[in-house]
Formats: sequence, structure tokens, C-alpha cells
Amino acid sequence: MFWQETTAQTTTTIDDSIVDLSFSIRGKTLKIDHSYDLYQALSQALPILNETNDIGIHPIITATSGNGWYQPNNPETEILYLSKRSKLILRLPKAMIERVQNLTNQTLDIAGSILKVGQAKTKTLIATDTLFSRHVVYSTTSEIIDEQDFLNQIYQTIQTLDIQPKKLLCGRSQTIKHPQHTLFTCSVMIADLSKQESITLQQHGIGQYQRFGCGLWIPHKGITPVGEETKMD
Repeated sequence: MFWQETTAQTTTTIDDSIVDLSFSIRGKTLKIDHSYDLYQALSQALPILNETNDIGIHPIITATSGNGWYQPNNPETEILYLSKRSKLILRLPKAMIERVQNLTNQTLDIAGSILKVGQAKTKTLIATDTLFSRHVVYSTTSEIIDEQDFLNQIYQTIQTLDIQPKKLLCGRSQTIKHPQHTLFTCSVMIADLSKQESITLQQHGIGQYQRFGCGLWIPHKGITPVGEETKMD
């Protein structure tokens, strides 16, 4: 855990140049570890994904996935049962929305799981003081994690975005398959952000694997529930 006391925040103008584009989807199941397969399917349907690194792909979740803190026994074989509320969400510059909206009405084959993509809604990023990422990559070679070293690396990376993180907390370790190597990841929460820091971190993310759902930050309801959940088996 990394912890500093909070200082007074200043009023800022929020930049809305980066948004989430949320597509409704219809399908039955997905493997829990579907991030790379989802990227492969989307890169065929959306040529723009092969032209830019500016689009992040959120993992598809359901209510039983525990807000990213759920620990599957075998993520390669366990499956998610999709509901009407499940969404396919891309984080991207507003200028790219028009080129991505043609994903509507396409059918994706995600390693044998068929998804029909519906209409999209644009959602502006929300400036909350607490954010979390379901996956932040800590290694591509070893599943062993030194939590304090990992948090120090995140702290240093976030500082390059002119953000002074005060509270960082690790959650569950998970893996994501990749053709070159396995991505060893950990969910991470960051709290006591200013509005500008919150938007900046969501806009930029951290790390090079955002196409696979890593290093993307979303609002969280607060630090206490996260701390309690991470203690549960």
C-alpha cells in the first residue's frame, strides 16, 4: 500500500477530448481471459485499430465478475455469462468516433464466442476522486510480484502525467494470454485525486497494453469497499 495525506484541491476546467464509446452487445458467453481474442476480432472489424495506438479496449464484464476483483480459478477455461447490461466499451479520442461507429450491426467471433454489436452511446469521462484499473501489467516473465516495488513503479509513471498520487492499493493478481508472452497483471486502486488528475489519468492510462484492457482507469465508489473486498478469498 502507498499512502499520503490529502491536500486542498483547486478548481480546473475539464478536458472532454477523450470519451468512452459504449456498444450494446448480444451474446451468450465469453471466456474470462478474452482480452487478446477480443482485440483480434475488433482489429478485423475496425481497420483503424491497426493504424493507431490511441484506442483502448475495456474488458467485457458481468455482475459476477466482481468489479475486477473477482479471482477465477482458471481464467483460460472459465466463462462469463453475458447479460443485456453487458457492454463493449472503447476508450478513444472524440475525433475517431465516426470511424468506429460502423462497428454497429457487425458480428464478432471471439475465439468461438459470437457477439452481435448493437448501437453505441458516447459517455464522457467522470472526474471522481477514486479510480481503479482491473489490469495493470507488472511483468511479462514472472507471476511473482513485489507489491511495494510495483506500487513505486506506478507512482513514478503517474507522476510523469503531472499527477501526485497519494493513495495506491493493489487488488487481485490475474493473467492475460498474449501470443508473445503472458501478461501478469494486478488490479489497482488510486484515491484522493483532484478532478483534473482523475480525468488526465483516465485519458492517458498507463502502459503499452491498453488494447488488451490493461492500464485503463474507471471510477470506483471509494476506498473502503475495495480494501474490504481484497481481503476476501
